[in-house]
Amino acid sequence: LSLCGGIGTVALAARQVCELFRLDVELRVYEVEIHSWARRLGEQLGGAAIKHKEPHDLWEWVEREEEMRAWLRVVRPQWMVMGFSCQDVSTAFKRGKGLQGPKSSVYFAGRMIHRWALEEGCADMDSTYECTWFKEKHPRDWRYVTEDTGCEPQCLQAEKVAPARRKRAFWST
Repeated sequence: LSLCGGIGTVALAARQVCELFRLDVELRVYEVEIHSWARRLGEQLGGAAIKHKEPHDLWEWVEREEEMRAWLRVVRPQWMVMGFSCQDVSTAFKRGKGLQGPKSSVYFAGRMIHRWALEEGCADMDSTYECTWFKEKHPRDWRYVTEDTGCEPQCLQAEKVAPARRKRAFWST
């Protein structure tokens, strides 16, 4: 389950791992992504593995709690990945309001869906949250996400992976 899935990188990476290790598995990544251009690119990159969920807005899924819970009971995702919007927490946006901002607040919708999945029988589901490093800019929000997910964030030194990239924080359960 890929929430705020972007351009389908979860499906692309999973497909590449299966090919690399010659794994013969049925791969299905259900993705929720609000931007139509990202969904189109995701379909190209993720191929047949990617299935876009409708509606495309996570907040609409929160409004449809019973429908989402029923879907989670049937699908029983094994892993949930959420790359929540960094715009409001990023150091690049000087007036960003942190998790209270209109973009980054989508974190709360993702956490609600995550909790529902755990309550609906997906107790052994793994999860990963990805965002920019905002520990210094929004320390209260950083502590909140860390405590809310029950994890200590891991920093990927992106400049060691690809020059001129920013650091990313990962919360993973």
